[in-house]
Amino acid sequence: MTRQPFSPPSRKLPDWFYESKPAQEIITKAFVQASRERAIEFILRALDLRFDLDPDQAWLLAARIAALEDLESLNRFHRAAIQVPTLAAFQDLLSEAFRSESSIGQLVVEEGFEEGSRKYAIKFLREVLDLRFDTGEVRQLTARIAGIKDVQQLKQLHCAAIQVPDLEEFRLMLDDMTVA
Repeated sequence: MTRQPFSPPSRKLPDWFYESKPAQEIITKAFVQASRERAIEFILRALDLRFDLDPDQAWLLAARIAALEDLESLNRFHRAAIQVPTLAAFQDLLSEAFRSESSIGQLVVEEGFEEGSRKYAIKFLREVLDLRFDTGEVRQLTARIAGIKDVQQLKQLHCAAIQVPDLEEFRLMLDDMTVA
């Protein structure tokens, strides 16, 4: 696959900036990270459309898929998400990918699993809040939400965000969790 050259944003910086090694590294890293996030999103969307995932399945799959590091693996799993006959078959493929890791690699996967769970819990919570309430008010809560390390608390807040009648009640629940 040939890579397209980077095109600078409309606010033009000097050409020397784009040609510098640090700038190229930053651009490449940002491109890879954005590509990973999109690939994970597409995999989950394909699985949800095909198998109508319940929220717990989506959380678990998001975390496990986020632990995959390289884009080629993510591309393989995207194709698998479209082609496998059942969700169980996809989960078996995912488990097999992790089983083939070394013990050191497994530790990295577990850490990635936990961080991936947390990252997607925050992302899903934020999406619900943005859909239901004023984005400006939600933005004020973002730092507090990002400070929560416990994935279970984030899941509870996600469910609460769907059910509370207003943002003030959600804010009270958040206060209770962050104080406790």
